[in-house]
Amino acid sequence: MGPGGEAVSDSFYFVHQTLRGNGSITVRLRSLTGLVSPNGGIAPGPNPERNFNRGVIQPWAKAGIIIERSARQGSPYVAMMVTGRRGVRMQDNYIQDAPGLPGNVSAASPRWLRLVRAGDTLTGYDSADGTHWTWVGAASLAGLPVTAQAGLFVTSPPSVSGESSGPTAAAAVFDHVSMPGGRWRGQSVGASEQNGTLPGGFSGLAARSRCTGPATSRPRPGAGGSR
Repeated sequence: MGPGGEAVSDSFYFVHQTLRGNGSITVRLRSLTGLVSPNGGIAPGPNPERNFNRGVIQPWAKAGIIIERSARQGSPYVAMMVTGRRGVRMQDNYIQDAPGLPGNVSAASPRWLRLVRAGDTLTGYDSADGTHWTWVGAASLAGLPVTAQAGLFVTSPPSVSGESSGPTAAAAVFDHVSMPGGRWRGQSVGASEQNGTLPGGFSGLAARSRCTGPATSRPRPGAGGSR
């Protein structure tokens, strides 16, 4: 449920571990790429992406770091993210949105993201070089338990053209992942063939990770009660 009790449509790939008490997570994001299928949709069989146009990124595709009450669908959250065409954003609880660094991410122009937890308050920062950090915003998640879930996420909302819409997908490359030690777990939240999403996955979180996200949801706040 959303903050006002409304139903939310939540679909993303989440690579996470337990964050106990206060702490932080920092990453560098080096790449965010996309797939769009405005007409063909997800194909049946062993090649579900064959109808997708590669190299096309949905403007509100997202990849970044997130702290949530739990890994369940619809859980309250705070996230720092890079978007497909809207720069860095800090978003929380389905409705709040604050801008950070503008521009698109690339290997030559990466984005560093950081979330710091102190009690119920989560503060977001971004940086172009990992040395000089800028405060983006702060949010409160009332009742955030001592044990929360934190990690990396990738998602991409549907593309819309006129009266039609189609699934999209995104992939992100992270490195310099810094968080207190624990076991990383990958999970597709709200994703299934039945609701028109692609499976996600991840690899190589020791120093660098490549995460792929499912094909829908977590659009900008206010867009139909979704993340």
